[in-house]
Order: sequence, then structure tokens, then C-alpha cells
Amino acid sequence: MVLRDAVDARLGRSAGGAGESGPHSSLGAKEAALKRWSVVCEGAAGCGRNLRWGGKLMWRWSTMRGRTVGWLMMTMMLVLVPAGPAPAWGPGGHVVVAMAVAEETGASVGSDYLALQALYGAAAPDIAWRAEEPLRSALGAAMHDEPGYRAPWDLASPWSSVQRAFAWGWLTHNQVWGADYYAHIGDPFEGTWPAAGPGYVVERAALLASSQGIPEEVAHNYVEVGIDLLLDQQFPGLALGRLLRNAASYRDGQVPLLLVRSYADVPGAGRWTIRATELEFRLGLAVYGEGLSWPTGQDDAAFAAGMALSYGLTGEKSAACLGAAKALCREPGAHYLEALEATVELVAGGPWP
Repeated sequence: MVLRDAVDARLGRSAGGAGESGPHSSLGAKEAALKRWSVVCEGAAGCGRNLRWGGKLMWRWSTMRGRTVGWLMMTMMLVLVPAGPAPAWGPGGHVVVAMAVAEETGASVGSDYLALQALYGAAAPDIAWRAEEPLRSALGAAMHDEPGYRAPWDLASPWSSVQRAFAWGWLTHNQVWGADYYAHIGDPFEGTWPAAGPGYVVERAALLASSQGIPEEVAHNYVEVGIDLLLDQQFPGLALGRLLRNAASYRDGQVPLLLVRSYADVPGAGRWTIRATELEFRLGLAVYGEGLSWPTGQDDAAFAAGMALSYGLTGEKSAACLGAAKALCREPGAHYLEALEATVELVAGGPWP
């Protein structure tokens, strides 16, 4: 299993290490898996001069911890989890898929700093959901669907390793044959592309909406946040929250320039709108990663409280929805890890340009 092997090798442990009990804890280690990505969870280590002002942003996050916890967690959910069109996998799921696809395909970006650009790219198409309607829908289609999803790859400078690394991560996300296709449109368990629907997250969200009496768009977001929490809690050594925070904090200044070239011509967009929307997404991703970094139990409670405010639910109802989402994603025959593993294999074998 590619994903389980890759995660275990990243953690440097053998089969049967920490995690869920039962069949999903039997993870075989591969010595070379995720070697190219291994240092990105360690913050500033190994990144050298390329960190630029990202290190200052990281310092600011670290000094804020402990004294503005409630504000951070509430803001996290109000800023990052949109009430409109639902993303597919959460940012944690996209980053894990990208790491495993890199291992499966033998992709190499050349340095730890470039790995962070690729992982930021894996989450970044959801920048679109930070815009207001009608731009939100227009950007969402341009950034996820044919033909616009290829724009950063096609327009990235061949002389910029930063832009090429970011664009590679971006490609893993798309809704044509990438990770979002198997969350929204095609069932990854079919093992083919194209595949009959619905996608894994859409199918789980429909079940959650029915059982909890909430709209499917809201249920969709509970499922994606639930999967990110499960990944972080089952594999604590992966430090998924820190990884997301680092990817946002160390995003290179060339990235928004590439996005402007790619999408400023979308109706209703423009240079400064694209830059402002990307910055809002970036800051939200850093705070989201901070939330995932909290101890198990505290992270669930904080996300549930923030989502309650965002969706007008009581705290108890929101906590019940999040718990139900996590339970649905661990059901036999529909386990989230199996869905992610299938997605990794299909994306790795997709029609890459």
C-alpha cells in the first residue's frame, strides 16, 4: 500500500507501529520512501538562505501560541472553512497525496525548500474558495477543471525551479484526473480513470448529511476536516499540522506572480485580487496547520467550536457532526486510508503533461 508504506517510511518505523489498531496499522516501511521530502516537517532545518521572510512569520506564529489560543482557533475556522462551494480533500489530505505520489512516481524537486513549494502547490488550487461570488465559481472552475488547471504548469518558467516545483504540486490537485476527481466525481475504489461516481468525499458527505440532518455542503467540510484530523492523529510523527504551517510560511514570492500570470484574466479577477485571495488562503492555511498541531481532543474541540460558529450550529451538534464524519471515514470497506491509497495510485498513473 503506497500511502501506508510512504507514511511509515517518513516516520522511520516498522510495520505495526503507533496508530490505529486493526488492519490499518499494518504498515510496511520502504527505506527510500519520501526521502526527498523528509526534512520539510522540521521547520527551518536545512532550508538556509531561501527561507527569506518566512522565518519571521514562523517566529510570529510561535510567539502567539498560548496567549491567543481561543482567537486563533475561532479565526481558523471562520477564515479557512468556506460556507459556499465545498473543497474536496482537505489541505492535509492533498499534501499527503502529493508526498505519496512523489514517491510512487520517483519525482524529485531537488531540495527541502522546493519540496515546501510543491506541497503548498498541492493545497493551493483551493485559493479559489476564498473569493466572493461570482468570482469564486469562476476561479474554482479555472483552477480545478479543464483547461485552466494546467495554467501554472504551462506558464511556469523553465528556468525557475521554484515555479516548477509549485506547479508540480498544483497538478496533483486537479478535478480532471487528480486528487479532487476521486473526492468529487469518480469512486477511487473502482481503480480506473474515468470512474463511475460519486467520489469518496461526496459519498461520505451524503451519508453524514442524511444521518445528521445538515446540508451536504456543510457535511462535505466536516468530512474533509475529519480526514485531516484522522491523518494527524493516526500518524503523529508525520507532524501534518506543522507541515501545512511550514508550507504556508515558506511559500516563495514567485508563487503569487505565477498565479497572476495564470489567472488574472479570469472574468472578475485581476492582478491585485489574485494576490489578495492567495494571501488570505496562505494565512488561513498556516492557522489551520497550527490547529492540527494541537493535542488530540483539543484539536477536535477547537475545530468543532469554530465550525459551529461558521455554520450556525450549537457546539454539541458540531461536535457530533465531526465525530460522525470521522466514524464514517473509518468504516470497513470505505476507510479513508484505503481511499487515499487508491487515489495516490490513480493520480500517479494519470495523464501527466
